[in-house]
Amino acid sequence: MDNRLLLIFIILSTMIPIKLFGMEFGYGVKAGISISNFSESGQIKDLLLPNKTSLKGLTIGPFFSVKTMERLVVQLEAIYTRKGAKGWEYGIGNGGDILNDKLHQEYNIDYLEFPILAKLLLVKEKNVKPYLIAGPVISIKLKEHYKQKYQSTSANNSSDNFETTDYGLMAGGGLELNDFLVEVRINYGLGRANKTVNEDWLKLKNRSISIGGGYHF
Repeated sequence: MDNRLLLIFIILSTMIPIKLFGMEFGYGVKAGISISNFSESGQIKDLLLPNKTSLKGLTIGPFFSVKTMERLVVQLEAIYTRKGAKGWEYGIGNGGDILNDKLHQEYNIDYLEFPILAKLLLVKEKNVKPYLIAGPVISIKLKEHYKQKYQSTSANNSSDNFETTDYGLMAGGGLELNDFLVEVRINYGLGRANKTVNEDWLKLKNRSISIGGGYHF
C-alpha cells in the first residue's frame, strides 16, 4: 500500500506545479534547432573558414521555473546544444594552381549551457501568453570535432581548438499555449571561444539563434 501511495504522489507531482512561500514552481523540457556561426576578428580572421556559413544543430534539455511575481518568472535551464560553423575554399594543386574542386571544412562544438533567465509574461490569465526572456548564460564544452572533405576523401577527427568554457547573453520571446510553448532566442557570445596565444591573430565568438518548443509538466 505504501508503494502505491508513493507512486500516486510521484504521478501527481508531475502533473501540478508546486507552491511554496507564495511562489509557484514548475519544470519541463524543450527542444529545437540551433543555427550558429562565428563572429571573427584579428589579422587572420578570414583565413580559418573562407566562405563561412552557419551550422545547424540540435538543442535539447530540461528547465526549472520559479514564478516570483504575477507575471515574472525566473527560469533555470541545462541545455545541450551544438555550435560552430562551416566553410569552403577551392583546392590548390602542387604547382600552386587553383583547382575547381572545393575543400569543405566544418567545426562542431558541443556545449552544455546553463542559462539563468528572467521571463516576463506580457499578459495574464490567458490560454495564449506571449512572453519575453533574457539573461546570462554559461557554457561548458563537452566535446569538439573537425570535419574536412575534399573530392572523395573525408575526415572527421576530434580536436582541441576551443576553450572549455564560454559565456554570453541570451534573449528572445515566445508563446505559451496552455502547457506547450514555442520560442525563438538569440545567444550572443561575449567570451573568446577559440584557444590562441595571441588574440591579435584570431578571436572567435559564438553567435546563434534557436527555434524550438517545449512542454510544462
